[in-house]
Amino acid sequence: GSIISKLSIFRQGETKILNIRYKDSNPERVKFVLDQLAIGYLRYSLQEQQTNLRQGLLFVDEQLPELINRVDTLQARLERFRQQYNFIDPQTQAQKLSAQAENLSAEKFETQKQLVEVQTRYSILQQDEGAIAVLNSSANYQQLIGQIRQIETLIALESTRYRSNSAPIKNLLNQRQNLMPLLSQEAQQVLGSQVAAVTNELLLLQVRLNAISQAETQVNRQLEQMPTLDRQYTDLQRDLTIATNSLNRFLEKRESLQIEGAQTEVPWQVLSPPARPGAPADNLINQIMTGIFGGLAAGVAVAFLLERLDNVYYSDEDVKDKTKLPILGVIPHNKKLKAWQQLSLEQQIQNNQLNGENGGISEASIPFVLGHNFLPFMEAFRTLCTNIGFLSSDTPIKSFVISSPSQSDGKSTLAVHLAQAAAAMGNRVLLVDANLRLPQVHTQFNLANEFGLSNLINTDVDPDEVIQTVPLWDNLFVLTAGQIPPDPTKLLSSNKMRSLMSLFCSNYDWVIYDTPPCNDFVDSKILAPHTDGLLMVVRLKKTDKNLLNQALESLKLSRHNILGLVINSAKPQHNLSGYYAASPQKEAWTKADLEPGTETHTPKTRSNG
Repeated sequence: GSIISKLSIFRQGETKILNIRYKDSNPERVKFVLDQLAIGYLRYSLQEQQTNLRQGLLFVDEQLPELINRVDTLQARLERFRQQYNFIDPQTQAQKLSAQAENLSAEKFETQKQLVEVQTRYSILQQDEGAIAVLNSSANYQQLIGQIRQIETLIALESTRYRSNSAPIKNLLNQRQNLMPLLSQEAQQVLGSQVAAVTNELLLLQVRLNAISQAETQVNRQLEQMPTLDRQYTDLQRDLTIATNSLNRFLEKRESLQIEGAQTEVPWQVLSPPARPGAPADNLINQIMTGIFGGLAAGVAVAFLLERLDNVYYSDEDVKDKTKLPILGVIPHNKKLKAWQQLSLEQQIQNNQLNGENGGISEASIPFVLGHNFLPFMEAFRTLCTNIGFLSSDTPIKSFVISSPSQSDGKSTLAVHLAQAAAAMGNRVLLVDANLRLPQVHTQFNLANEFGLSNLINTDVDPDEVIQTVPLWDNLFVLTAGQIPPDPTKLLSSNKMRSLMSLFCSNYDWVIYDTPPCNDFVDSKILAPHTDGLLMVVRLKKTDKNLLNQALESLKLSRHNILGLVINSAKPQHNLSGYYAASPQKEAWTKADLEPGTETHTPKTRSNG
């Protein structure tokens, strides 16, 4: 008969192990079939490993040209920047300009002092009327004064670039010194020796004072530009450092992939090789044991194959083992989640008074309305809030991004309930819908979305006018996404967005950003560096392993701070119903009690026995 008809295959629970049993009267055929299964899988696993390595190398090689071009571009921009402003480091240049400004100020003060003294002497010599007018009318004298004025100007300007003992400065000083005797000789010829000397000194001091003032103005103007230049230089250096580090990491990754690809070691092995069954015997126990060991060998071989084909996670332990990242929270699956959300919306609209003066659906009423199975769901978010708070003892976590590898992992719903849990624990929480492509937060709270984050970035409107409060939640505030823009990436990477994030962080205890899937868009990677980190949501039986690995690898290569993982839709492990089973209010709280016009009945006492 056919080999397939003699194989029985069934899955062991929710594990990734297939139990396979092969029955045949020919022992040689049994061993041959099992051997071929083992050999075929080992060959497949090696080919699969090589294929994955080739895909990894292909991805790295595709990214390298862009990274190299990015580094080259930034290096060229930095070089042009230095050439344009004639300095290597802005801080060193600022210190140099400050010292020059101080020297020029002191020189100006001394020149002004000398000028006052000479003016006093000149006033005494004013009896010789017309001396200045005579000198001004002398063409030769004015020509010499003009040459000296030019030299003084050059000395003042060059002193901002060279030291006083440098060759250019000495050359100018020598030129000025050579002109001084000619100027004195000309003045003596025009005026008397005494009047000529004072007048000559007065004019020289005025020329020097003007030149110093011009140089001082130029240095002060350069000093005023230094903060802007320093910021531009710092931004260029930071971008170049990030790009260079990314390039180096990709080069290291390519080298490691090449080394790993050169290895021929088979990634898996058969733990229990198939053995040839013994000849058929009357002993029923021998037949059973032969079938068991034969099935075990085949099961080991196919179990790995199933792991490759079934590419999702089934437990939080599995996720932790594969990713080596901390699990901050495990959120159980709850069938009544939509019912609770619907009740919250109805209560928000009707605003019925269910708890006397306080109003609203109280936390104590939830187990009696939705059942005790809802309690582990609530408690899981409290645990998640507590674990996030324990991440940093020195600086508390105040803002973070929530993302997932792909759509439908439940990140938006998780962000909403996490914000509610944090607000219920006394924190002032702002939930920002940063998914400017497919926003979801406003629908879960039944809030208007005409104005939101996109409007805040594009306009100068006050954030308090756009941020909305949530009925029934005193400490919870929501900033919806607003109108969907044509280019969300441009808005999220703008300086205005960074300013808003800084403002939010200073006004709230917690700021939670709900973002699109990180494998599909770069939005989460743009926002995460300006927060305390990123939470990655993994949905059991849904999130693809390859997509999760791709997302984590990309975040690690970019040096993003991954706070940890949150497991969604886990199987509930704890039952808190016993805590509430003895409550005397259990029979008083029913679904009917939440409907308008329904009369509330007096609770009956219920024994715990």
